[in-house]
Amino acid sequence: MTRIPTIAVRSASPAGDARQGRPRRPGCAQVLTDKARIPRPSFPVLRRTRVAGLLSQATKHRVTLVCGPAGSGKTIACASWASNGQPRPAGRSGRVAWLTAEPGDQRDWFWAYLRASLSRLRAASAAEAFRDLEDVPAERFPLRLIEAAQQLTEPIVLVIDDVHELTDPAVLSGLDLLVRHAPPTLRLVLSGRRHPPLQLARLRVAGELADIGGADLACTAEEAGAYFAMLGIDVAAGERDELLRRTEGWMAGLRLAAMRASTVNGDGSRITGLAGDEPDVTDYLWDEVLGEQQPDTLAFLLRTSIAAEVSGDLAYALTGEPGSARTLEQLSRANSL
Repeated sequence: MTRIPTIAVRSASPAGDARQGRPRRPGCAQVLTDKARIPRPSFPVLRRTRVAGLLSQATKHRVTLVCGPAGSGKTIACASWASNGQPRPAGRSGRVAWLTAEPGDQRDWFWAYLRASLSRLRAASAAEAFRDLEDVPAERFPLRLIEAAQQLTEPIVLVIDDVHELTDPAVLSGLDLLVRHAPPTLRLVLSGRRHPPLQLARLRVAGELADIGGADLACTAEEAGAYFAMLGIDVAAGERDELLRRTEGWMAGLRLAAMRASTVNGDGSRITGLAGDEPDVTDYLWDEVLGEQQPDTLAFLLRTSIAAEVSGDLAYALTGEPGSARTLEQLSRANSL
């Protein structure tokens, strides 16, 4: 059996331990604390009570899937809700654990980070239920976590952000076990750009899965108005609505437009002047969307980009690729368009 690496959530250095006469335990590594911490953005964020309400309602289910394209506001919405919006029984707090997934999270390290995130819970019943997870080997950790969660006297929520980054078969198999068999006291929020390869369809049919999608995350006119007002940018209703039409409520688009307006003249009079060829926009799209695509997919996107709307037949006419309709469907399902 493979033992999960031991990781410490505190901030310390090996030299600091040595100076204080505390040798580090073998196999002990410092955790990347931001992975197990609810994100706190360094820029102004509008707390959208509508989306927080959707999350509060959704997390009455055993599993919640938050799925939307890059820049749709998934992480900020979940973090804002986790910090401020979740219902709390009187006198209780700290019922949300957070884990940000990364491509390098292979089996042993993923469960170590998950255990570290659970250790940050302040709810008394969680500390009691999860105290014996320290020495559980990786292959047994998901089942042992399910058993431990059955001891909880109040529900806790585990948010796994960027779940689309997980590719290790062992991690996905263990996560699938949690999704299918975790008790109602352990509620999972899976946030990512595309649906993870987990057995979710049965949960959806059984009413145990709640979906929050790109349309739910899209910014409304009222939210856009409140956002620009918060930033001190005066935007006419017509320009606001035009921007929402062009961006389809894409939260990153609104932020990029606000950054541009503040830089150009500071009054928002050119809030609709954001163009796709501006450096901030192109850098973001390359880093977050295009840079992840394979060369043949990039060629497909380039050849079809001349059309405002693309169907399977038109894509085939533009690219000459027989599987163009299937490629479009795959890009759409992956929220890459």
